Amino acid sequence: MIMLFFGFLAPLMAAPFFQYYDWESTEPIVRFPEHHKPRSFVIETEGLREQRRIERSLFWGRGGSRLESVKAEVKDDEILLLFSTRSETAAGLSLYLYIYPSRDVDTSEFTIEVPVSETSGPVVLWSVYNDEPRVVGQYLRRAFYVEARIPLASLPADLGEIPFETLSLDLRTSYFDGGRHEEFHHATIFPAQLSF
Repeated sequence: MIMLFFGFLAPLMAAPFFQYYDWESTEPIVRFPEHHKPRSFVIETEGLREQRRIERSLFWGRGGSRLESVKAEVKDDEILLLFSTRSETAAGLSLYLYIYPSRDVDTSEFTIEVPVSETSGPVVLWSVYNDEPRVVGQYLRRAFYVEARIPLASLPADLGEIPFETLSLDLRTSYFDGGRHEEFHHATIFPAQLSF
């Protein structure tokens, strides 16, 4: 690609659209239609946590909280993720993968969070076994997508001991502003049913 600059032809130098992986030929593991919305959401403010009908949400669809699709690849000992959004991403957005060893338990043992604030930053892992999160990767934020890279070596051994056949993930987004936190469930994913 070239551009004309003061009468001279010069190569157009641009940063690559994707930094961690070329996603163009990768099919989404989950895709959401334009009209998709959950029936309810969870709201948290100081002293309050409850589930409400989605019509009462202030943040649904804002700041990247409404996903268009998610892509995933396991390559060169890394988990690579691409979250595409239907609105422009903004600081205050978080992307979550709640990890369940099986659906016989009510709570997740681990949660991967991409806490979007700057144009890039850490991916963290929350665990029921630790009070503080652990940095396990990094993300890159663009206007309508967030790309994440997680080296397998950065994940705890306990996570690797979960049987792959029973492992499931809840995909959620959240948005936080002015002391109000809203979280939206998008889908439940069973990795054993996917091909990478």
